[in-house]
Amino acid sequence: MNLKVNLTIQINASQIDLRGSSYIRTQVDDEAKGNAGNISIKTQLLNVQQESQISSGTNGNGNAGNLTV
Repeated sequence: MNLKVNLTIQINASQIDLRGSSYIRTQVDDEAKGNAGNISIKTQLLNVQQESQISSGTNGNGNAGNLTV
């Protein structure tokens, strides 16, 4: 089965707080083919603490997406 998804995560907020192990992520998993989605964040205050993360990556066959803050 082939599944193709084009995804862009868009977040617009005055304040974003990521704590603990929270994350915003797009990813191509092992043995998968394709590109990870893009992430676009528009905010006045971005707070990423502890083990939280924002990322776009690939462990499979494809490209990571763009990250725009």
